[in-house]
Amino acid sequence: MELHRLPGKQLHDKHINGRPAKIRPRPLLIRFVARRTRLSVLKNKNNLPAGVYVTEHLTSFRASLLRELKQMKSAKKIHSAYTRNGVVVAKIGNESEVIPIRQSIDIANLAATVGFAHGRLNSTTDSSP
Repeated sequence: MELHRLPGKQLHDKHINGRPAKIRPRPLLIRFVARRTRLSVLKNKNNLPAGVYVTEHLTSFRASLLRELKQMKSAKKIHSAYTRNGVVVAKIGNESEVIPIRQSIDIANLAATVGFAHGRLNSTTDSSP
């Protein structure tokens, strides 16, 4: 699916975010009218040309959870970490079940399961958004 080929009625709002920079283009934020269209774009994000990517807009708390899981993934302790409808999820193995991550304690439990020395293991009083 190509974003420029979506009918105008599928997009609720779109605008460019951030200040102009010579290093890279500014991100384009898009709000879809229908959840089905948004999910279709997210499912087809691997078919986009090089240099173009699509991500969900997360709260800062959920973005930090995803960032921690990505560290575990780069250390090869988990198979994958991604978001699904704004929820951060992880998979330990290719064929394993999807584990929803809602608080830092969920990451601590996951890290203990896979034997990963984790920086936020002592933090158990987080409040989720």
